[in-house]
Amino acid sequence: MLEFIQAVLGVLVKALPAAVSQRRNKRLNELGLDLFIFYIQVNEALICAESILAELDEFVDRMTRHAHVGDNYAIRAGNRISRTAQLQRENLIKIGKTMDRLSLQLQVVDGQAYAKIAVLLNAKAETLDVLLGVMHDSSLPIPIGLAERLQAVMDSAPSDRYPIASDRLEHEVYLNITEGSIALNSLWNADIYRQVSGYLEKVQPRQQIAQIRATLEDIRSALEENFSIKEILLAASNDRFNHGGL
Repeated sequence: MLEFIQAVLGVLVKALPAAVSQRRNKRLNELGLDLFIFYIQVNEALICAESILAELDEFVDRMTRHAHVGDNYAIRAGNRISRTAQLQRENLIKIGKTMDRLSLQLQVVDGQAYAKIAVLLNAKAETLDVLLGVMHDSSLPIPIGLAERLQAVMDSAPSDRYPIASDRLEHEVYLNITEGSIALNSLWNADIYRQVSGYLEKVQPRQQIAQIRATLEDIRSALEENFSIKEILLAASNDRFNHGGL
């Protein structure tokens, strides 16, 4: 899920300079509002991610220290993570809705900026659906290698036409997510210990979170430099913001 957020942020940061250079006030303020909402939503997702990561770290630590006798507390880590994982699923749903609005606004404000974000949204619509489906089934997706696959989608995106992801790539991403998930409603064993420890070692999720926070600050700077925060806050008081937009 961190790879998903990280890839979206990367495209947005690259698209923003082109988008805000088009001074169309109404569209610009609409874009600013959704970026403001997106900023808050990603912060909320990072809080959940840190909570889940703390449980994963503790699980690996306790299993490592008590491997010879077992650890009754550690093997129940999935149950403790379950509630936070469902909250994270709700965060991803909100982020997905905001991404949809952002894509429409960027299309109007700047076509090239939209082309870059469109390939990410279209290629990852399936990815988001799979993530949500896996989490709905009380599983935690911790795929290894997903970030590279998503980066390849962005790098190959044409800037002059509406991009469409290949069926093969979508299938590979689907397999990567579903095969890299662990059940939360059962006791965790030595196999899951190896899977989780491998994920923590290879993916370095704490480093990912730090990178996402740094990118968020770039978006915050863009908001402050190019949008009227006063106008954004006034727009944020409308019904969409108060009834499900955030």
